[in-house]
Amino acid sequence: MSEVVLAASACKTNIQEAADSGLPTTPVANGFGCGESGSTNPVASKYVSSLTTAASGEIKAFARAIKATEIDGKYIVLVPYTDASAATVAVAADYTSGSNKPIRAWKCKTDMNFKYVPANCREAG
Repeated sequence: MSEVVLAASACKTNIQEAADSGLPTTPVANGFGCGESGSTNPVASKYVSSLTTAASGEIKAFARAIKATEIDGKYIVLVPYTDASAATVAVAADYTSGSNKPIRAWKCKTDMNFKYVPANCREAG
């Protein structure tokens, strides 16, 4: 599972930079330039089938070739928040220059059995 978590975590830098510096236009899904599905260099490895981003900055890494019915096809998702208490989820407009808001916190969530994921990812999502 570490490779799946690392694939998602690597994309956090791109999302943080977009929030900090502001983008000229509102972002679109899979448009943060971190190897999302459909890009020229999509992330894929032995244990990661794909990586996607939502316009809100949410990052999903999908697992494969780990444990057929319990893990394969499931995901780890990193959700950005604009406040330190992780109560306000970032939205696409938060990345637009002039109204951009920095990312203050991240939550890791998953749709797989919690026994397979790191402690900080044990939230349904």
